[in-house]
Amino acid sequence: MSANNALRVVLVSDTHGLLRPEARAFAAGCDYIVHGGDIGSAAILEQLSAMAPLSPRRFKLPISVGEIRVDGTQVEARTLELTG
Repeated sequence: MSANNALRVVLVSDTHGLLRPEARAFAAGCDYIVHGGDIGSAAILEQLSAMAPLSPRRFKLPISVGEIRVDGTQVEARTLELTG
């Protein structure tokens, strides 16, 4: 958390198996990462979770919103609450 008590959350979307250097640099030092959309591979989730706590989400609105585990299995949707 930064000096002014702000929580820096980075939203990454639709990496399709490629985490660009610009995205990696932007996310450096963040407090939390949310990945939405198409991930492409578990390697992306592993890279992001090494940078900060990660909440991967699959968005296929309006039909479903769900959490995805690093192993690729999907669990039922839940509310994401961030505190800090």
